[in-house]
Amino acid sequence: MLLVSRRYLGPLLGLAAGLALSVALSFYVRDDVARDARLRFERHAADAKHIIERRLYAYVGVTYGLRALFAARGSLTRLEFRRYVESLDLPGNFPGFEALNYARQVKASERRAFEEEMREDMRRDDPRLPPFAIRPPGERAEYHPVVFVEPPEGNEKSFGLDVRMVGGRGKAFEDLRATDSIISSGRLLNVGRGNFVGLAMRLPVHRPGMPLGTAEERRAAFIGSVGAGYNVKKLMAGILDQTTMKAMRYRLYDAGQVGEPKPSAGKPTLLFDSAQTAPGAPSDDYALPGEAPAFDSVLPLELAGRNWELHFSAPREAYLEGADSMLPWLALAGGLVTSALLFTVLLSFASSRVRAEALAEEITRNLRASEAELARALLSQRASAAQIRDLMRRLVSVQEAERRRFSADLHDLVGQSLSVLGMGLETIRALLPGILPQKAQSTMDHMGRLLQETMGSVREVMSDLRPPLLDDYGLHAAIEWHASQLQARTGLQVAVEGRDLGERPAPEVELALFRIAQEALINVAKHAAASRARVALARSGAQLTMVVEDNGRGLAPSAANDPAPPGWGMAVMRERAAAVGGAVHVASSDSGTRIIVEVAAR
Repeated sequence: MLLVSRRYLGPLLGLAAGLALSVALSFYVRDDVARDARLRFERHAADAKHIIERRLYAYVGVTYGLRALFAARGSLTRLEFRRYVESLDLPGNFPGFEALNYARQVKASERRAFEEEMREDMRRDDPRLPPFAIRPPGERAEYHPVVFVEPPEGNEKSFGLDVRMVGGRGKAFEDLRATDSIISSGRLLNVGRGNFVGLAMRLPVHRPGMPLGTAEERRAAFIGSVGAGYNVKKLMAGILDQTTMKAMRYRLYDAGQVGEPKPSAGKPTLLFDSAQTAPGAPSDDYALPGEAPAFDSVLPLELAGRNWELHFSAPREAYLEGADSMLPWLALAGGLVTSALLFTVLLSFASSRVRAEALAEEITRNLRASEAELARALLSQRASAAQIRDLMRRLVSVQEAERRRFSADLHDLVGQSLSVLGMGLETIRALLPGILPQKAQSTMDHMGRLLQETMGSVREVMSDLRPPLLDDYGLHAAIEWHASQLQARTGLQVAVEGRDLGERPAPEVELALFRIAQEALINVAKHAAASRARVALARSGAQLTMVVEDNGRGLAPSAANDPAPPGWGMAVMRERAAAVGGAVHVASSDSGTRIIVEVAAR
């Protein structure tokens, strides 16, 4: 029984793990479906905000258009005002407007004459209108009565109303005179033709041609204001009916004036609720019957100097696609099936335990044999690498010995012979002063110059073969000398940095770095089309680094990474670095090439 229990222990544990993972997967899929639905809702909310924002700005644009009419003409008659408003076709294009009006600034000294003028004008224009009088009565320094109202039907009581005195709006009106932007009441009002209008907005009108750069200039240029009354229900109702967002409930709140801190205990004022169709102001605590769990989002909106908030909500089911609700159950069912299959497989493995153990032992033996063979191969490879490095080191040593011998031969044979020829030529010139013909004298001069150039070339070849500065003064001095020679021959500007390297590196290291720098600079001069190059030496502890870079056209990608590109220059540099245990790294682009050599100093 104990053996049987152990035999089934593994499959049972696998089955239990599979069941747990299946349940966890179903919960994850459920949460993922909910996240996707939430994202779809938030995208819809952003789209809805954009639609509502366009609607609101279109209405505000009508008010700005009315002010532009005053600015263009300087003043308007009642008939011109009416014709403009009638051309807008408010019922068809802007049903949310209850009224458009114009209030004019009147000084106290002008009041009586102005009232008489307006009574006469209104009797002539429409005898049905009541006699004009500024309301409320009383003596004030100035008045701002409504003089034009469209449509006049139902708005008769607005004529003569001093808008500065409505609802104690003195401060708001002073703010209006100092600004050039539209302002809103920020709360719902019961005005107009006995219906619930909602919001009132006003926009200042200034005298044409006057400066408006500062608040004082705007106050001085102020002559009146255009206003609008909005029925928020008509303005907002059905705004999403023609979209895919019909299931979304949206509410508009006023959260206070722009620029003023919001009180910590302040609560936004509800202006509109798409779920409430009954007349009157919307209720902030209204709940839909049988309202299910819903997504919600709050998006800010700034308009008419007010901070507004759009609150969107929608039932979660409205954003779950047809198969979404089934996905968690499908994931659970799939997990259960997979767990059953896993249990069957594990049980099959448990039944063939002896065969599996034998196979494992055989695999273990093979692995151990392979490890031993691999270890022998690695040892052989390391030995071969060491032999190659030793061979390369010997080859470099032989090459440098030959260079040194050939340089000495040039000095002892060719150099001395050229010196003797030079002295002989000068002796002949001294023995025959003024005797030689002019042509012979020119030939002697030419031979002298040619001999000097040949001696200079021989000295350059001797220095290139084995610069004496490398042995006497070290790596920096040798590279600096080679750079000056190269600059004299090719015009390439070469800067050499890193004079102080502390203790001198090993001779073979100095020689390898010099030859690499020599090869790299020659390649720059020949192939890179560069105007500047730089060689920088640096030492950090036992590590020596040399950087050769230029501002040329760079290498082709294959040439930068191929260990043996055409011309063998890069391969030679890599071999010289490898001979002393170092490495070469190349980075190249359209703006130049950078070669980095890293090697141990000793």
